[in-house]
Amino acid sequence: MKRIVVALSLAVALVSKSFGATTPSTILEGDRRNPDLPAMDPPANSASSLSFLAIGDWGGFGYWPYHTPQQKKNAGGMDAVAELINSQFVVALGDNFYSSGISSKEGNSSKRFDHTWKDIYDGKNLQTPWYVIAGNHDYKGDVNLQIEHTQIDPRWQFPSLYHSHSLTSEDGTVSLDLILIDTVSLSSMNIQEDESDPGYFDALPLLSKTHTLQASDQWTWIEEKLANSKAQYLIVAGHYPVYSICEHGSSATLIAHLQPLLEKYGAQAYLQGHDHCLEDIVHNNVSYILSGMGDLCCYKADHLEDGTVPEGALKFHVSLFQNEKHATAGFVSVSLTSKEMRVLYHNQHGDVLFQSEPKLPRKVVV
Repeated sequence: MKRIVVALSLAVALVSKSFGATTPSTILEGDRRNPDLPAMDPPANSASSLSFLAIGDWGGFGYWPYHTPQQKKNAGGMDAVAELINSQFVVALGDNFYSSGISSKEGNSSKRFDHTWKDIYDGKNLQTPWYVIAGNHDYKGDVNLQIEHTQIDPRWQFPSLYHSHSLTSEDGTVSLDLILIDTVSLSSMNIQEDESDPGYFDALPLLSKTHTLQASDQWTWIEEKLANSKAQYLIVAGHYPVYSICEHGSSATLIAHLQPLLEKYGAQAYLQGHDHCLEDIVHNNVSYILSGMGDLCCYKADHLEDGTVPEGALKFHVSLFQNEKHATAGFVSVSLTSKEMRVLYHNQHGDVLFQSEPKLPRKVVV
């Protein structure tokens, strides 16, 4: 179970239900429930932009009804925002199936793919490719079954533990290299399944790049992909955060080995999950965009003042007890044009909670 915070957020979800369905027009107008929230800008020319959504830790429950009420509401907000920005795909940042992934008994066509994913994210604007990576809870089952599901449903794009995609706008003016990495094999995982278990939130150890052959091979692959990118935008995505102020906190292995690569090769952003919060962190010109509220809000900001996140790097966050707009779930939208990258943080209705400082495209010499 997901601690007492489930009961608290369920109550908030029932109250918010009375406001009705989210529509693109209400997001453009601003949130009538919270009039101090900003309205969303009208969408750019879709032919000359690349836009997508990012959601982490969205895996519902391992028992009926296999999803949370907040997750279902969040899916509606995602659908409305996807329509506004003409979203071309979704990045799913792991912990796709709580609490123990997909078991070998269930197989690669498990009912969980329907009850936790297809039946929830059924809006017409979410019928796009989902680029998927695994989280630690997925590793408590058989991750290979999720990989195999790619052959069953082409919307589910999880061809291997780590994979990359080169994407361009319809008119060819915007290019993106999206690199999805398997942070669990790079950084290990705690064995506890329940958040109430002692040690569940313990920090993971600092591991070398060669602590296993699998990790060594992936680190080599990551650097090759980064070094060879000629795209205007270079974005990496993984489940574990490099930096986070919430209960799991920052990842020593990723700070030691991934952060230098992101800076060396000019990546604009790293998409991350694991902590059930929203966070906007910018350090050395790299944005660390945490979207971990796919089915529930929130974890506490236990690492807000312990120095594990560089001073001044945190620009925005939503966490337990620091949630002025009463978000019960959330996600991120990203829009790329030839001029800039725009990142917006949304609550379950799709309302804009925060807009990051725009980032410029890379100047790449071909």
